[in-house]
Amino acid sequence: MSLYQHRSTLRVLEILEKLANSENGYSLTELTKILEIPKSSLYPIIQTLNSEGYLSLNEQTLKFTLGARVLALSAAYLNKNTVLGILKNEMQELVDRFSETCQLAVLKDGEVLYLIRIDSSERIRLVSNEGTRLPAYCTSLGKALLSKHTFTELKDLYPNGLKKITPKTIDSIEDLYNEILEIRKTGIAYEKEEVTEDIQCYSVPIVKKDEIYMALSVSIPTFRADSKEEKIKNGLLEFKKKIEKIVINFENINF
Repeated sequence: MSLYQHRSTLRVLEILEKLANSENGYSLTELTKILEIPKSSLYPIIQTLNSEGYLSLNEQTLKFTLGARVLALSAAYLNKNTVLGILKNEMQELVDRFSETCQLAVLKDGEVLYLIRIDSSERIRLVSNEGTRLPAYCTSLGKALLSKHTFTELKDLYPNGLKKITPKTIDSIEDLYNEILEIRKTGIAYEKEEVTEDIQCYSVPIVKKDEIYMALSVSIPTFRADSKEEKIKNGLLEFKKKIEKIVINFENINF
């Protein structure tokens, strides 16, 4: 902890981030173990967040999830950050064209942070959440965001190697770097069932001033992929150009 970090505030942020990345939430006991915080210290923080609406407690499972006030903050952020509102409109056009889920993300400490998600109208589709963080190496968005990294930079970013999430998750730095070399040639990043079974994803890096700024993806169930793959790839490359023209006009955007 640095000189300017406040321990209790950090604990609040850790709680919110852990719950944002959980599927069904966590109980107080589970959070105590995950965060390695004494229950006596964690309990008053959890109770305050719950009473103020930032957490929600399932009375049957006794698990906490994010509350409605977190969603309200997220909506306010998107409304005030003009560029994200513009990008959301562009992404909606992509979703309307292909009837598949579209996501926008940035790279944070070796992980993908999902900023915007627009769902497909299809009954069978990817399920994900804005604010979720996943390892970058096994998502197409992450691979796009990493596509200017050198082999040495990848090893430094993942000193403990690559851990599998599914049986198909990439687990070799060498293989990841080879995929990155291919992304540099084609402009398209790809993953198939590395994070979620029966889902594959295509992404493009969004470049600003010669730096990868964010990435855009379309996710699709594998059984629909063959008929749409080439159209989605071409559509992503088309929208990449449109979005890069938008973000270049915004100098100060904080994610």
